[in-house]
Amino acid sequence: MSNNIINNKIKMGVKVQNCNPDTRIAFRGEGFFCPYTVTELAKKHIENKIMKQAKDFSWLKTNTNEKSFADLIFQYKNSVFAIKFVYFINGERQEEEFPPDEINPIEEFISYSYEYKFIPCFLYIYGKDTGISRTFSVALKLVDVETEQEINPLTVASDDPTPISTYERLLISVRTIIGAMESKEMEIFSCNIFLDDWPFDNIRFCDSEGNVCQVFVKQVDNREKLQTYNATDFKNNYFIDDRYKCYVAPICLGDGTNEIYRNGICTISYLEDILVEIPK
Repeated sequence: MSNNIINNKIKMGVKVQNCNPDTRIAFRGEGFFCPYTVTELAKKHIENKIMKQAKDFSWLKTNTNEKSFADLIFQYKNSVFAIKFVYFINGERQEEEFPPDEINPIEEFISYSYEYKFIPCFLYIYGKDTGISRTFSVALKLVDVETEQEINPLTVASDDPTPISTYERLLISVRTIIGAMESKEMEIFSCNIFLDDWPFDNIRFCDSEGNVCQVFVKQVDNREKLQTYNATDFKNNYFIDDRYKCYVAPICLGDGTNEIYRNGICTISYLEDILVEIPK
């Protein structure tokens, strides 16, 4: 096992390796909604219509299999736009159902967007159900979540220096580890960008023996800590499912102490062997 450190410099546009198992779950939805189909329709609409003239435009979240508070997230200049789909079926607005002990998904979406300094937007999705066929169309514009007036990202996006949020840090970390694993021909079949620092695995892959393995991506605040990372300490603080082989992928963004800015240059460091096995 090598404990050499890999250092990569990237621009914080989040144009790094993207886990995309969407094709595996293309029609997982039951009933009226098919999340993959609607997401692809909305994504292409935003690319080809709303953001057609944008130069510094990149997707942060498009994957329907990635747990997130938003349906789509993209960055333009130094602003990040979070999008929540609002459905109108046969002209009637659909309200999301949720258990009484859970937060309203719309309120959760707005709360997280503001916490991460994202600009929250609604995108209206119009569906027609004839009882035999189902068709969707996408509204021509994004709208403000409070006023429901049009938001044009091309005019409201900011050039002001803006630090990346905790969500962006985790997104970049997970996708960097995915890229490193795939460069070693590891077969990844799912990934999740969990909010904050929840004790859940971020990546699942099959090893050479066909075992399903879990990977926890853990940010450290100093490059030197990568080489001495203690997986046993990690196990004592997180829920580890003993049915799987489990690993930690420690990673350091920048020097671990200074702010990292959107569209800025950052050095990302991780172990050459990528993974540290968690003892059972």
